[in-house]
Amino acid sequence: MRVTNAQAVSRADAPVLYELVEELCLAGGLPMPALYVTPGEEPNAFATGRDPEHASLAVTAGLLAMMDQEELRGVLGHELAHIRNYDIRVTTLTAALVQLVLLTGITLVAFGWGLFASRVGGWLKLVLVIFGVAVLGLGLPLLVLGFPLAKLMFFALSRQREYLADAGSADLTRDPRGLISALQKLAALPAPGEATNLVVNSLAFNAAPPQRWWANLLADHPALEKRIARLQASA
Repeated sequence: MRVTNAQAVSRADAPVLYELVEELCLAGGLPMPALYVTPGEEPNAFATGRDPEHASLAVTAGLLAMMDQEELRGVLGHELAHIRNYDIRVTTLTAALVQLVLLTGITLVAFGWGLFASRVGGWLKLVLVIFGVAVLGLGLPLLVLGFPLAKLMFFALSRQREYLADAGSADLTRDPRGLISALQKLAALPAPGEATNLVVNSLAFNAAPPQRWWANLLADHPALEKRIARLQASA
């Protein structure tokens, strides 16, 4: 929350927001998360926390100003569905695994090259060269193939969790029309900025859309139009 300059709010500070979240938590059997409002005009929301008992939910001032009560209920339902589905934990662990693949590949390549380029002589040189080539044979594919594939899997998983959270919002609110209307409003706006942090961007409700067809593979959120179409089909 400190990254986004979020300020904690109580029922007295934001009664409508608090009561909407409280209502949805009762409907879903969830504990009440800590609530925050972040400054800024960009309409967005996100949830954090390792489990429902330690969750926080933040919305931007721009989202509160832009959405009516039903639309806000739909967005809050989406974030609470993330909490109910343990998506924050899943996203964090998956992002950590992606970075682990990268660091392992770099370490193996550096170690293997060090062995291969060692300046010792005689039979020991041959042993080190063979061992170095073997280590490079593990590290290079991990960097060239393993890391990109792990990143693609992270993005694909994130997109599916967004669809599940949309469906979860429809379940919690008993009406997907509020979320559909909220997404339609967002679709009519200029694209938001993209967070530089992999986890933060993947948790945001409204993320920067892909600008090219192939960029869909590298998007952690589905296109708003696709999310709207799925919700309309289930309405």
